[in-house]
Amino acid sequence: MKAIMIYNLFEDETNASYLRSKSISSLIFKTGIVVKEYYILEMIYKKIKNRFLSKVIARILVLSLVKKILRTEKNIDYCVIGTATKGVAKFIKKIAKKRSTEFIFEVNEYPQIDAKKFTKLYFWQKRIVEINENIIDRNVSVIAISEYLVDFFKTTAKRVIQIPVIFDFEKEEMYDKKMDEKIVFSYIGNPGKKEDLGTVLDVLSELYNEGHKMFEFKVAGITKNEIIRQKIVETDKISLMEVFTSFLGRVSRQAATELYKKTSFTIIYRYDTRTNKAGFPTKLTESLFNYTPVIVNCSVNGYGYIEDGESGFVVKNDKQSLREGIIKALQKAPQDREKMSMCAFKTYKRNLSLEPYIEKMRSFLKSEVEI
Repeated sequence: MKAIMIYNLFEDETNASYLRSKSISSLIFKTGIVVKEYYILEMIYKKIKNRFLSKVIARILVLSLVKKILRTEKNIDYCVIGTATKGVAKFIKKIAKKRSTEFIFEVNEYPQIDAKKFTKLYFWQKRIVEINENIIDRNVSVIAISEYLVDFFKTTAKRVIQIPVIFDFEKEEMYDKKMDEKIVFSYIGNPGKKEDLGTVLDVLSELYNEGHKMFEFKVAGITKNEIIRQKIVETDKISLMEVFTSFLGRVSRQAATELYKKTSFTIIYRYDTRTNKAGFPTKLTESLFNYTPVIVNCSVNGYGYIEDGESGFVVKNDKQSLREGIIKALQKAPQDREKMSMCAFKTYKRNLSLEPYIEKMRSFLKSEVEI
């Protein structure tokens, strides 16, 4: 049996969407199906060697290229479509009725349309919402990243399966992550409208001023000036926070991995929005994969994978609960934190590695064939 995967992406291992596509490809392959991948932006880039122009040309030619791929490929059992434009989505919906190939959309998002009108973000939000609400129907199936999307597509798509952010990375046998007396909390990413970094900084500042001095906070992915400009923290407070906080700015993937190795707890504290419920933070999987327990609130899709007090701490969507979770972390002795780091990796292996989803994917694809 044969599957093709078509994504409007570059082949870029620093890109979460690309890594996601590779994981889905590996998962399908491990069910015994031959998989061939097409990355539209990469196909264009290889010819013109300019990333910006590749994006411009892809906007014009993506539908033509998808049609060409489908004409060229013969005897396809499955076609997985990711990062689809509206034109591609409408085309797939139309031909799904006519071909024996099973078409599957890979859906990772369902944003709220809350951006300023006629901005780039507004048009992106509008496109995703229209595809999810009006284009995906009973003729196509869905690989959904979250339980929220599974519930949504149960009544609108042909079939739906949930595959969270999983990694297809080989890792050596578990190692002992040694902890110092001083606790290192880390935030990795750019908060945008998804994450409430301001409340995290406020809580840590209050605790530091109350006498909890044996910790430091490392913020990677955003600079101090960006935090001030985005009004995440008031200007007069930020200098006081620098006593315990290092603002690292944007870092490479390798540097982020090194940061995880030095981190006692990652903090992911998100707003209670549909965008967050529908998505799944890559850094939750990354943190557990790197033996790092997570302090996470209930607005983070995937919080249910965290074993409270063992692979991290689950807090409610309020400042007081976040404070209590951080205090619990501060009270953990180094040997207890070392045990939690081991539990974090075990949680990853059990819930967010490739292996647990192979049979689930095989059953999903088999049910497609049997129709």
